[in-house]
Amino acid sequence: MLRTVVASLLLFALPSLATLPVPEATTSTAPTTPPAATDVDVARLTSLVQEQVITPLRARESSRGKMSRAAVPPQKRRVRIIDAALRTDEKGQQFVAFAVDAQHGFGAAADDNWSHDEATGCVYTSGAVYLRGAASYQATTARLSKKKSKSTDEVPAHICHDRPAQVAALR
Repeated sequence: MLRTVVASLLLFALPSLATLPVPEATTSTAPTTPPAATDVDVARLTSLVQEQVITPLRARESSRGKMSRAAVPPQKRRVRIIDAALRTDEKGQQFVAFAVDAQHGFGAAADDNWSHDEATGCVYTSGAVYLRGAASYQATTARLSKKKSKSTDEVPAHICHDRPAQVAALR
């Protein structure tokens, strides 16, 4: 009873949302600049990771038996592009680092329900995606396939590593 009285008093004491001022949207007359060569196309790179990492993981987990003792797969996954600008490896190819977060269980989509960095790796602008393993990076096809072959497991050393800085010698 007391709660309903307090709640009704608060409703009358607080101003209505309709009477609150709403700021007007301002239109910018400044010319838009084209994206620089080092800008990241987040949507394209995220979709590449979705196609090459998230979709195969979901397919593999859906084939799991109902009576399996394996851990329950996450309910949701999301891809985060970590780098704000493109990085360049020793061969001159551009890439960015990414992380895959997972949400286990059923709950609100609050940020604290997500397990961060369940998988990390890098995605190249050419479309190649590599996942970070225990010792080195691996191609997604080698990492997510059931058949293991040594020829596809080996990744060149320059993959996902920045070009070393050129230091000029002082004389």
